[in-house]
Amino acid sequence: MSVFILVPVAAPTIGQVIVNLSGWRATFLFLLVQAVVASLWFAVRQPETLAADNRRRFSLGAIARGAAEALSNRTVAAYTLSAGFIFGAFLSYLSSAQQVFQVTFGTGDLFPLYFAVAALSIGLASFTNSRLVMRFGMRVLTHAALIGVTALSGGFALVLLATGDVPPFGLFLAWILATFFCVGFLFGNLNALAMEPLGHMAGLGAALIGFASTFMSLPIGWFIAGRFDGGVLPLVAGFFASGLATLIVMRWCEGMAPFGGKSR
Repeated sequence: MSVFILVPVAAPTIGQVIVNLSGWRATFLFLLVQAVVASLWFAVRQPETLAADNRRRFSLGAIARGAAEALSNRTVAAYTLSAGFIFGAFLSYLSSAQQVFQVTFGTGDLFPLYFAVAALSIGLASFTNSRLVMRFGMRVLTHAALIGVTALSGGFALVLLATGDVPPFGLFLAWILATFFCVGFLFGNLNALAMEPLGHMAGLGAALIGFASTFMSLPIGWFIAGRFDGGVLPLVAGFFASGLATLIVMRWCEGMAPFGGKSR
């Protein structure tokens, strides 16, 4: 996850260069070239990593049975929902970031730089998580990060309601960096928690969890981003609502107090 976060750091700059040199249509050609190169590279260079004894027969029946087992598991369902809520809020940021930075705050050509700084906050959190997770455990860190996202966003939303939904840019940037640092603890941990019961079918489980959480996140991100009206309150409120919903789902799943209290 720490390596993966380099993608949104570099992506806006690459996209800006392509658009400036060749126009927006060239981005689709660039995606096609990327897809072809990646496919050829994997075909030639990436061997199968799963031991032969652990491979499952590829059939629609096996996939259906695996999907039914995964979706009927309370832990898998709850953490997949949780990942969907958080990723939905993050998608709303991705969808509206350019409008927020360039239209609301007038950052102009500096938008890719601020976007990269926000992404690096997530990367730093992912790196920090890798150093702490074996000591404190995924659930404790996940609860703490969710409380952070919810409290930061709820508090900032109250400030915006009282003072107007276009705050000073420095204050908005501080909220983004602090909130995204919390979010950086969630991406890897929520997926890993959802995968815990599925070690015997990790490949299919990862595909199902990835599909379900992404499919769920799309309408959430679309709804939040669609509320953009020139201010940042919809974005902040979206993160608050997603964090609160995730806390409720995790409480239902685990029946445990925050910070690793005993299950009921």
